[in-house]
Amino acid sequence: MKLPTAEEINPHKDLDGQWAEKNFSGKTIDEITELLKEDSLKYQEDFMWMGPKAFEFYLPAVFNYISSPFSEGDIDFISCMLGNFSFRLKNEGKNLKSALPVINNIVNYILNHTSHYFDPWEDENNWEKSDRNRLRKKCVRILENMKKLE
Repeated sequence: MKLPTAEEINPHKDLDGQWAEKNFSGKTIDEITELLKEDSLKYQEDFMWMGPKAFEFYLPAVFNYISSPFSEGDIDFISCMLGNFSFRLKNEGKNLKSALPVINNIVNYILNHTSHYFDPWEDENNWEKSDRNRLRKKCVRILENMKKLE
């Protein structure tokens, strides 16, 4: 699969898309995975605003990152990406049909590994358990909304 073009990364020629283009243009999935390992929050918003073809192309980097030891305790990135998925599915779901299997894999992975993303020392706190429950509910809602698009 060839790398997304500048037009595919920033189809609307807007400021947010320009950042995505600056950060992602000419980079492979492996290179983006490495960037996420270095500073996941710096790049998460780019997934919100890049075009659908680029979004689909780079989703495996998200899976690579969230399934790696580097994402341990990174609930902020997980929450942001779930928000990105919710927003994009609501606003452009039909344009993301080919990305649905990868989104499904990512959301199911998060759902089955929630403890990986929370700090281990916080496990004993009740509020931590409620945060995990909210995360699980968010995952389930995304999966239900995806089924409506199939």
